[in-house]
Amino acid sequence: MLFSILLSTAIGSWGSARYPVEKLGKVMMIGGLALAVLAIIYGVVLGDLLRAWIGFARPLRIVITAILVAPCGLLMGVMIPSAVRVLGAKDSALVPWGWGVNGAMSVIGTSIATLIAIYGGFTATFIVGAAMYAIAGGLGALVAKRYAKLEKP
Repeated sequence: MLFSILLSTAIGSWGSARYPVEKLGKVMMIGGLALAVLAIIYGVVLGDLLRAWIGFARPLRIVITAILVAPCGLLMGVMIPSAVRVLGAKDSALVPWGWGVNGAMSVIGTSIATLIAIYGGFTATFIVGAAMYAIAGGLGALVAKRYAKLEKP
């Protein structure tokens, strides 16, 4: 699973480079909303499917996991590099803060997701995650819009 998420986020990051900075606000918004939709679908559908697939041979379960993780990884891989490119295009001092917030939220988010899963279940965890990615996409679009208006120093 870790290999799949690392590979797919790397591919998403690489793919985000093909968009010009002026389009990255829209890219982040679409990425965040697409992640939200995927999370809701996964939260509603995957529980029963995973229980049905538990008896599959390990190699098949590995392939299924990679297939399920890859679309999310691709979309997640677009978000942070896009925000960094938007901020970097204006030589913003916020670039290091962005990396710091990303790292911190990765740790904090994992802890919070674990608590939500324990007390609310996996569906609730996916729904909260969906809301967070939708918000992140919207914030990315707002940052891009704000920084598009600024003059480069």
